[in-house]
Amino acid sequence: MKLHPSNTDWRSELLADVNLDFDFGSSVFLDTLALWNYNVFDTIATDRGIKDFTLILSNNANFSSPVYTSGTLTLPEGTATPISATNFSFPVIKARYARIDVASTWGPTTGVIGLSEVRFAQTVPVPESSSGLGLLALGLLGAGAALKRHWN
Repeated sequence: MKLHPSNTDWRSELLADVNLDFDFGSSVFLDTLALWNYNVFDTIATDRGIKDFTLILSNNANFSSPVYTSGTLTLPEGTATPISATNFSFPVIKARYARIDVASTWGPTTGVIGLSEVRFAQTVPVPESSSGLGLLALGLLGAGAALKRHWN
């Protein structure tokens, strides 16, 4: 849950073209973007949040050869109460740079735009252990032996 106290979120003047660029320092594997829209407690300013955007992943800082471009993604408007992240999943991509290319906000086309938090991640699957079946078999054998002793 996220509800940021003042001065810990991102805000900027709303310009004609708003891009949020992220440099991970080296190429990393990604498959999830988690966003918490602009959300300030007890205020009507939630319309400052991002509505529609495109996610672009690249290995060069100018994004001239993207390795991934999403379709238009929509982020729900903040609620002025604690909110969970909105997660956007995509195929596992190796990239150094990410761009959130803002298309629209929930409010007026002038003024302020903001986000509460941004998180990129790669979902790490929990491998299914091949020894799990062996442990199950041993457990069943042990249970069978205990039952046999109980009946004898």
